[in-house]
Amino acid sequence: MAYGKQKDRESRREAERAIAEAGREPVWERPPRVEWDPEERYETVPDLSAPENVLIYRTAMWKRRFVDFAIIHEIRDGSQNATVAKADSSLQHEDVHLHVKARSNGKDVKREVIRFISSQKDIDDGYYESDSRILEDMSKHEMMWRNGR
Repeated sequence: MAYGKQKDRESRREAERAIAEAGREPVWERPPRVEWDPEERYETVPDLSAPENVLIYRTAMWKRRFVDFAIIHEIRDGSQNATVAKADSSLQHEDVHLHVKARSNGKDVKREVIRFISSQKDIDDGYYESDSRILEDMSKHEMMWRNGR
């Protein structure tokens, strides 16, 4: 019986999750959203010699600790910005992960788990690790975005 690409991906993710969960603690639960500090968002140009590259930071804190974040690398593509790569925390998927997008259709050409979330510290550590990864791999991600792979 042949499975489509989506079914294969889902099966692989289920298998990876089962293997990973076998040795993991229960997933940490975020505090209620009403207890979070107001969400912050800011943009920066990390390299003035390449002003078309923009980083967007979105963070939500609780008691001075991260509870949610996204770090987005965008590039000015004509008159608008396009997402090249995005690292974010997701309790829905129980991990901090990185997406690299394709220019042609905006879909993921790469999705990589940076770390699993089993405690609040994993979100803090995941934020700093994600920031480093996005900054270090900007040119590689841009090339993948332009080439669609």
